Amino acid sequence: MKYKKLEEQNYITNEGDVLASYSYHILFPEGRDSICNNGIEEVNGKQWEVFYVYYETKDAYYGSPMEGLGLVNVMILKKDTRQFLPEEIEKLEKGKLELESVMTGELRHVWNIKINPVVSKWGDKNDSKFN
Repeated sequence: MKYKKLEEQNYITNEGDVLASYSYHILFPEGRDSICNNGIEEVNGKQWEVFYVYYETKDAYYGSPMEGLGLVNVMILKKDTRQFLPEEIEKLEKGKLELESVMTGELRHVWNIKINPVVSKWGDKNDSKFN
């Protein structure tokens, strides 16, 4: 598998959070293993990373990792995702995300974490946003 640009496929909008063990991006077109976020359990011998999803295709979600470099349009194959465990949601929602300035190290923003597990809408005839 290699990275596929979102705009070269049929896609719909879909928002939510998902756990992924592997992801693809234009910077790593052959893919990369996920890094483990604090509060996420290792399951089936894999590390899992939280992604915020904003688009969906038949086989993949596209989104951004919760932590890291701020990458966008990261492709996550649906087969490389899993549901959140209740205790993971509880641990994550006790935390906060902080954004610091790269130049000064000054704290810029703080967000409370709210996990909203994504639900696949692909093939939903009520979704008028097919592109």
